[in-house]
Amino acid sequence: MRKLFNTKVIIILVVAALITAGLTIASGVGMQTIPGTVMQVIMAPVKAVGTGLANTIAADTIVVCCGKVLGKPRDAEDARRMLSLLSGRDHQVMTGCTVMRGSRAVTFTEVTDLHFRPLLPQEIRRYILTGEPMDKAGAYGIQGGAALFCQRMEGDYYNVMGLPLCRLGQVLRDMAPEIWEDEAK
Repeated sequence: MRKLFNTKVIIILVVAALITAGLTIASGVGMQTIPGTVMQVIMAPVKAVGTGLANTIAADTIVVCCGKVLGKPRDAEDARRMLSLLSGRDHQVMTGCTVMRGSRAVTFTEVTDLHFRPLLPQEIRRYILTGEPMDKAGAYGIQGGAALFCQRMEGDYYNVMGLPLCRLGQVLRDMAPEIWEDEAK
């Protein structure tokens, strides 16, 4: 059976993404930013990694609802405020992503549209008590308990989780074609 991609190369990219994610947190770059500056937030950790890695991926995600940018909640009350704002409304998840290979960089933003059903106060309270919302933009994880809140979605599901895999795969195909080559060559 043939593999979809060269796993030896893709593992390097996954490690680079994890290292970059750690630097994003350590650098103190906040997620409370306006959508127009998401790319600046993304470029900071990429530049911080330096040229020690052949392939580097950095990504950061925000949620936008009613013109308000929602990063990670500061505390349970902030999470309640965010989830109440999202309740019964459309919103967008935006992930800025930069892929670096040597001196070449490709930067893009992926947007996914979602609609949450109206949420009861006790549902919000119960969800916050799980702790799940506390480290996520918009105070929810679509892959977890908040899957019960989403009525509609248009766009990349993985973008809502924080890494737009479909678009990222296209960029990697163009920047690093050897990822898609057979290992036997």
